[in-house]
Amino acid sequence: MAQEYTVEQLNHGRKVYDFMRWDYWAFGISGFLLIAAIVVMGVRGFNWGLDFTGGTVIEITLEKPAEMDVMRDALEKAGFAEPLLQNFGSSHDIMVRMPPTEGEDGGQVLGSKVLSVINEATSQNAAVKRIEFVGPSVGADLAQTGAMALIVALISILIYVGFRFEWRLAAGVVIALAHDVIITLGILSLFHIEIDLTIVASLMSVIGYSPERQYRGI
Repeated sequence: MAQEYTVEQLNHGRKVYDFMRWDYWAFGISGFLLIAAIVVMGVRGFNWGLDFTGGTVIEITLEKPAEMDVMRDALEKAGFAEPLLQNFGSSHDIMVRMPPTEGEDGGQVLGSKVLSVINEATSQNAAVKRIEFVGPSVGADLAQTGAMALIVALISILIYVGFRFEWRLAAGVVIALAHDVIITLGILSLFHIEIDLTIVASLMSVIGYSPERQYRGI
């Protein structure tokens, strides 16, 4: 017959931190953050990136590196709304992301205008490497796929923990995961941070890291 031990007996001779005496405070703060995150998401919504809304991606090669702020300001002054610029490959290569335009021909015209503004702002003779048009329907498919990936990850962890440990532990882990993801989404919504595929990958990392942290305590 298995012998039962109390917590005090198991921890005899070791310093024990009674952190559970703060459980009401912890649950209260956690519940407040969860409710606040849901309210913020409902009121402010999300700032979806071009990966989900669609748009035009223009890859440009510069003769020499130039300041991103200078090019961004020049594009905004020229009437381009919310241009997103970033380096890729090397400091001579930049990627410009623009909101959706009507059809692929519109993307070609947009690319020519963007190139003209950048050449004037940087006093260079830059060249367009590639122009890619992402339609809104493709963006909607990506959003649906990203949401499905998060749901599948949660269900997979529920099944794994249920078989590996206990189903009551699995339920607790999944609730904790959903709690972490919802609060993270609330912060993204509050600060109007753009959500793209990189953010979705980060949320997947949160889902993957949280149970690993909790397994160590089991």
